[in-house]
Amino acid sequence: MNELKSMNELKAIEYRIHELDGKATLTMLQIGDELNKAKQLLPFGEWEKWLAENINYSTRTARLLMQAANVFDPTKRKAISDLSITKVYLIAQADPNQQENLIEAARTHSTRELKKIVMPSVEDYRILPEGFADSVKKMINDCTTLEDIMAILDFLYQLQDGIKECIEILDSKFGFGTNPLMQK
Repeated sequence: MNELKSMNELKAIEYRIHELDGKATLTMLQIGDELNKAKQLLPFGEWEKWLAENINYSTRTARLLMQAANVFDPTKRKAISDLSITKVYLIAQADPNQQENLIEAARTHSTRELKKIVMPSVEDYRILPEGFADSVKKMINDCTTLEDIMAILDFLYQLQDGIKECIEILDSKFGFGTNPLMQK
């Protein structure tokens, strides 16, 4: 009888924890809504200062909350209320066309597994061979004509434009703010 009582108590505890976790996720999204409102009210460039002085969240956490709140407007939140806020963050960062499927995947996968689905390792995207910079330096040292120099410059400018575009994509996706590299 005691064993049955313990089992029932554990089930009740489990239920309450899941219920509270869902409420926590919804509360965090509401905080994201409020942070979005505050950012709209503040003059350009003042939001991070306001955040640091008035709210006990890092800029990164605040941006994740804001992004998740934007992705999951109040009409969509019931569908994710059973997910942890970490899983909601991950889904919010994914391609919008994949988000519905990821919500279902989040129910059957661990956070670590979901992260691998949403954010493959940077290693998966490495396309430049090791020693690339050394090869470019050797090309520069070996160039002998104006035509060689112009070809290398053209290549480097194309590479620079591609890097800037990648940084812009990262910045818009993760909101790290203006990067000094982008100002050059």
